[in-house]
Amino acid sequence: MKHWQISLAIIAALSASIALAEDFKTIKGKEYKNVTVSRVEADGIVVRDKTGISKVYFSELPNDLQERFRSKPAQAATAAAQPKPEQMARANAEARRADEEHRELHAATTAPDLGFLFPTAVVITIIVGVIIASVTAVRAKRRRELQTRLFNEAGDFTATIAQNRALPVAPTDIMLKPGESAFYSSPSALYETRAVREYRAVHSGVRVAKGVYIGGTSGRSLSTQQWAKLDARCLTITNKRVVFVGTKEERAFPLDKVISVDPNLTAIVVSVEGRQKAMAFEVPNSVIATLIIRWAPKVTDPSNFSADKIEIPSLQ
Repeated sequence: MKHWQISLAIIAALSASIALAEDFKTIKGKEYKNVTVSRVEADGIVVRDKTGISKVYFSELPNDLQERFRSKPAQAATAAAQPKPEQMARANAEARRADEEHRELHAATTAPDLGFLFPTAVVITIIVGVIIASVTAVRAKRRRELQTRLFNEAGDFTATIAQNRALPVAPTDIMLKPGESAFYSSPSALYETRAVREYRAVHSGVRVAKGVYIGGTSGRSLSTQQWAKLDARCLTITNKRVVFVGTKEERAFPLDKVISVDPNLTAIVVSVEGRQKAMAFEVPNSVIATLIIRWAPKVTDPSNFSADKIEIPSLQ
């Protein structure tokens, strides 16, 4: 606050406090009747009555009056120095605003910088895409290599059959019937389809978050067929039957009951007359097993093709 403002405040305070008329007497006996103290100065007071204005020095006043009037400037200055309510409210508001600005600045400087997340996410997405592409390429390469190996082995097998005009006999542990010979015996695993029920929910309400709906939810149970491994041990193909012997399961059916046989990279899928479900037999070379099942019923004696006019395709 400026000095002139303090002076005005002091004058106003003094005017309010000493504006009453009063009587007093100096130490020399001079009396002042019905006078008003208009102001207090450093060395005395200025009084006013009906005759005019005059000054009375402190040295002329009794001690009690000196103490009374000397204290008023200090009280007025103290009162003027006290902040007004509106000034206090304004100062408090400014202090709160400064404190909020400080907190915001501190939060801005200490908050983690998340700007790097987007480029990081892009890099991670690219890396994941490269990995998926690499894995897909590796798997495709392995499939091609496996397919090439299967056909190369099958080509050598058909070349041997064409040269010898006979299927090579294979050793087996199963009991063969009269006139029956084994031409394929290999470790194998048996697969059949099994019904698997899955519940699929249908949400008729309003979606408010991922997986969270307000309103009705309904669904239904669906049955799907999936391949299931039932057992594993040995598969034997003869000139009359296909026989699988496992630790718990056995399958045997005549070749003339086979409706279809299809190879894939790891197994042959066989459909048999009188059976509702197809069977899959895992074998080392599905192409060779398929050729034997298809050729054996077509010849009189699989161990000697000389008497049969069978066309043996070349896979070379």
